[in-house]
Amino acid sequence: MIVISLVKSVFLVYEALIFARAVLSWIPHDPRTAPLDILYAITDPLISTCREILYSIYRLLGIEGRQVPLDFSPLLALLFLILLSSGITRLLLVLMS
Repeated sequence: MIVISLVKSVFLVYEALIFARAVLSWIPHDPRTAPLDILYAITDPLISTCREILYSIYRLLGIEGRQVPLDFSPLLALLFLILLSSGITRLLLVLMS
């Protein structure tokens, strides 16, 4: 059970970092400061991937991705992390029983 708690905690921390980045995007700031630079370095791989997925979907719908007024990539990233966390937790429960 400790393994499951550890996995859930890791996902929860990463979800909190993505949420913090989404909130900070609404506040004027310099992303090159040390703490924010670390935040962006940690969250950028998943956020960038989600952004590219959304741009591909927009292109299929005939929408220019850069014209969408809101960036939904953090929301997609959070959804992905929640589903992945749930799947890994269930898999660990099955393997441990």
